[in-house]
Amino acid sequence: RTKRMQATARMASVVSSTLPARRRLIRDVRPTNRASPMTHSEHRGRQYLSAILLAVFFPPLLIVLHEAGHYYAARLLGYNPVFSYSEVRVFEPIDRRHLFPFTLAGPCVEVLFCILGVLGLFRLRRRLPVRFSSEVWLWTALAGSGLRWFMIPIHGQRGDEASVSAMLGFHPLFLPFALLPISIVVTMLLIRFHHQNQTLLPLAVSSAFGALSVIVWLTLLGPALLPKPNGPNKTDAGNGSYGICRVSNVLRSPSPDPRRSPN
Repeated sequence: RTKRMQATARMASVVSSTLPARRRLIRDVRPTNRASPMTHSEHRGRQYLSAILLAVFFPPLLIVLHEAGHYYAARLLGYNPVFSYSEVRVFEPIDRRHLFPFTLAGPCVEVLFCILGVLGLFRLRRRLPVRFSSEVWLWTALAGSGLRWFMIPIHGQRGDEASVSAMLGFHPLFLPFALLPISIVVTMLLIRFHHQNQTLLPLAVSSAFGALSVIVWLTLLGPALLPKPNGPNKTDAGNGSYGICRVSNVLRSPSPDPRRSPN
């Protein structure tokens, strides 16, 4: 019995002596299997990269999608529209009853994107600061679609909203100015969110790149990739969305019948 107790004590001492070595081995191996944490400079670099990429590509895409709203609305109404980089043209008379959905389809794209972006930013506000830069700037770009109504001084009475306002029986500038508070609220939301997320400077940089991308699209890339068609008696629908390129939004009909011509 004494020998058994001595053997058990020796075995216990051997096992206890090996446990610290095993623990040290595990601690030495674990860092090699885990990715090293991202440094502050790398995180800031990713923020700038994501912000600039979305600012360069999203505004021209938004213009194209805006005009695609006019285009597919015309197709659904039975017309044969012609798509270009900043407007949609229909080379046939447009029924007066079709003008409202035809004109409204374009701004609905910005309204939908703005709602999605605002909801996404409110969801992210629960866990600020957010380290996933691509998600932050995707929702920021979508919410920034609501800044369209800041362009009222440039569009004037030539914008889609002015045409819709006139069709509803109001002054052409009533609806554009009624939508202006939405752009103000979206701007305040973006500034507040990125201030809390410590990404206010990347937001300013992305805004500058976004404005530059719109200018490049409307003056260089757009006319080269999706040129405007030429033809007589055209009916224009839609505009350049940001007022940088002068595009008429007056819906004209070549029909001499006053019942089919809005003007």
